[in-house]
Amino acid sequence: MRNDMLVCYVLTSDGWCTYTQMTFLSASSLKRIHPEANIVLLTDPVSEKRIEKCSHLLSTVIDEIRVCPIKIGSLTETNRELKTTMPRWMEGDFLYLDADTLIVKPINDIWKLDAPLAMAPDRECYDPPDWIKDLYRQMGWQFRNGLRLNAGVIFVRQDKKVRELFDLWNRTWRAQVERTRVPNDQESLAISLYELGYRPHVLDQKYNYLIKRNLKIAEDVRILHFFATSDLYKGAWILDKLLEQVALFQPIDWSLLDRCVRERHPWHSPTPYLLRSSGNLLQAMQLKLRQYFCRHL
Repeated sequence: MRNDMLVCYVLTSDGWCTYTQMTFLSASSLKRIHPEANIVLLTDPVSEKRIEKCSHLLSTVIDEIRVCPIKIGSLTETNRELKTTMPRWMEGDFLYLDADTLIVKPINDIWKLDAPLAMAPDRECYDPPDWIKDLYRQMGWQFRNGLRLNAGVIFVRQDKKVRELFDLWNRTWRAQVERTRVPNDQESLAISLYELGYRPHVLDQKYNYLIKRNLKIAEDVRILHFFATSDLYKGAWILDKLLEQVALFQPIDWSLLDRCVRERHPWHSPTPYLLRSSGNLLQAMQLKLRQYFCRHL
């Protein structure tokens, strides 16, 4: 298979668990849009044994399961170790995707970028939450205001400067975990970018559309990212419904996802309340009126 669209996922797993199911769902959404994509799954030896029973299902969308000889700490820590060392395990230029992403439109334009590294915006950060302030205090880091980049979608070319950044990111993240036991990788990435003075190409938000911060889906969105979705709406997300189908080994109903993208909301069964929450005010009013007339006619 050609590697023109080489895509990387990282999975550390207890078996057919939520993370494995999310990885399968995300990879399935990618293959639906780009059947030509070459998907490599990076995992560790322990996880490989645990996912062995579902490997036949994973192999329907994953082209190669690549076992990397590492194991440190918890599953989360091993996952971040793999993520911060991806260029060591991959050959060629690749796109990394978090497992909680859904690809809804073509993304092949990313490979046309004339840039060695690209990420989408996370947020403008000027008053970080207390846990981040505490992390910086423990690490002796200086917090710097401004744009943060999200590590959930990363385009990587095998460039010397990029490998240098990943090596520093890994060392910084390891030092963070050793001192604080906080496995989050976003802040160690921000520190590494600053120390190297490296500025990645900033992808358009449509390639990493963070649902929690943007409940109303943009018209030209390509990748939905359910990063840190709120428990307030647990069970209402389209991701929840599709994961339920995957968990029960049912066919994935992509028409539900298509409807969400078309109607520009993230709800599998929209109600007036949910539609108002996502800023779909006209749809909320129309649905409320339909429900009223159904009850009274």
